[in-house]
Amino acid sequence: WVNSSGPRFFIRFDHVAAGMSGLNLFLQQKRFLNFVCPEVYKLLLVRPFSKDYGWNEKKRLEDIYPFLKISRKDSITKQLKKSRLCVHGYFGTTWLETLSMNFPTIVYWDQNRVHTHSSVRPYLDDLRRSKILHDTPESAAEFINEVYEDPWLWWMSSELQQVKDKFCHLFARTSKNCLKEWKE
Repeated sequence: WVNSSGPRFFIRFDHVAAGMSGLNLFLQQKRFLNFVCPEVYKLLLVRPFSKDYGWNEKKRLEDIYPFLKISRKDSITKQLKKSRLCVHGYFGTTWLETLSMNFPTIVYWDQNRVHTHSSVRPYLDDLRRSKILHDTPESAAEFINEVYEDPWLWWMSSELQQVKDKFCHLFARTSKNCLKEWKE
């Protein structure tokens, strides 16, 4: 479960608000954890954001959820190799990377916090219909409770793969000839 954090105080104009939005991210984490079933909770490994920004996120989570596994010890690639699903609790680069790796990915974010261009919305709606994208932590957790035993069964459906491939082609494309394609 890959998470994010945000500055406690305003430091620059950005696409993501600072200040209380960092606290809102933590509250969303709590909402997610309160909805995952005990079996998922036991399997869950939290990967906190690289910067804490003074929120003491790890300690806060450990105080409320003492048996939660939290680690940034290994690279995300190593952690994915030991995982069956990657959950992203924010709008960032990492979920685009796991999508482009064709790794079972679930992402949720607060639409009031992250605004997207209208031209992108149809593609995000496709991700919602495929259950990759969720608008609330509760929705993501409930779906994970359904698929956690074998997420590849859901992930490898032809409809989901088509949606994912179409989205990745536009927003998370990978290629062995990327430099040549970029020049063209």
